[in-house]
Parts: sequence; structure tokens; C-alpha cells
Amino acid sequence: MGTFVPILMMLLSYLVGSIPVGYLIGKSKGIDIRSYGSHNIGATNASRTLGKGYGFIVFLLDFFKAGIFVIISKYLFNYTDEDRRGKNTKLTYNRYSKIFNRIRDELKLNPDHRPHDGRKHFVTKCKDAKVDEYAIKYMVGHKISDITEKVYTAREFEWLRTEIEKIK
Repeated sequence: MGTFVPILMMLLSYLVGSIPVGYLIGKSKGIDIRSYGSHNIGATNASRTLGKGYGFIVFLLDFFKAGIFVIISKYLFNYTDEDRRGKNTKLTYNRYSKIFNRIRDELKLNPDHRPHDGRKHFVTKCKDAKVDEYAIKYMVGHKISDITEKVYTAREFEWLRTEIEKIK
């Protein structure tokens, strides 16, 4: 498969995901929905501003623009193991590492790079910016084992946003 298809899929999913469906439908009706209601271009504001029918259309189109890449995500998230005659297999860390190394080598990147370099750099930057330890764990997908944090602490989205904004 090489690196072309996954990179192409990532670029296409980014481009399709950035299509502002609500805004475009509103503009087609002569209305800038960003000027009304919550000022959001999503389905809820489209429904309030343009009517339930248009809101539903925005919802469906937003849903399908994400769904299409879920359907074809085998090119992004499944690993076709060349040793198993091209059959898809579960993507474990070892298989991910194999893919990473192959892409690194095909792109002629520094051979000292490892799969966790990006995560390591990100966590280091977060700690330098004094980001809350639990916010870092949430962002990098680490398990929260502290019972007080895990069970008894209710975190709001604004808390995480505040922590993220510390990173420069």
C-alpha cells in the first residue's frame, strides 16, 4: 500500500471535514447563520435559523462527510500485513511501529525517529507550560488510575480548554 494512500486519505478527510455545510446551506438561502442564534454553523443552529428541515439536511451532510471516511478508514487504521498475504489485522503497537519505520524510511527521515517522538515532544511542551497532569493524560489517552480524579472529579470542557491554551 505504501504511504501514498494513507496520506491522500488524511488530506481528503481533512478537506471534506472542513466543508462548512451549515454555512453553505444558509448562504444558499441568503442567510449567514453565523449572525444568528449560537453563531455556530452546525445543525442545531441551522435548525433554529433556517428551520428543522434544513437543520436535518445539515446534520445528515455533516454526518456523512465524516461517515464516508469511517467506511473507507481501512486505509488509515487497519494494517495490511504483507507477511499474512495482504489480510487486514488488528493494529498493535508492534505493527504500528513497523508501519512508522517503513514510512520514515520511505520518506528518508532521520532514522533515529521513533513512533513516540511526537507524543514525547507534546508532553514535554505541556509540562513546560505547566499544563495540569490530568489534562495531559486526557489529551494523550493515558489511563487515569487516581480514584479521586477518575470517580469523584467532574471536569468541564472549559477546564480542558484552559489547560490546552497554556501550550504555546
